[in-house]
Amino acid sequence: METQAQREAEAPEALAVPLVGAVLKVSWTCIRFPLLALLSLLAPIVSVVLTGFALLVTLTALFFKLAGPPGLSIPFWGMLGTAVLCMALLALYQGALRLLSS
Repeated sequence: METQAQREAEAPEALAVPLVGAVLKVSWTCIRFPLLALLSLLAPIVSVVLTGFALLVTLTALFFKLAGPPGLSIPFWGMLGTAVLCMALLALYQGALRLLSS
């Protein structure tokens, strides 16, 4: 059987775990809300810029490939890769918004 002294000695350890959890939760909330506000305000601009740039690069690559002179050497696959990268960045941005909003 435990004595009163043993229970009192274990009490600070039992209190430390919920206290650390509460401090971490408050810290996460203090970081999350301003960052979420900033990313939410920039979301329409980022979406238009990244989507527009991906579309522009794709159409430019297709135009040069199909309508360009036969000897023209353009980085066709590199340009399409850039367009895919822009869409991947947009997906990461939206994923960050979802992570911060939950």
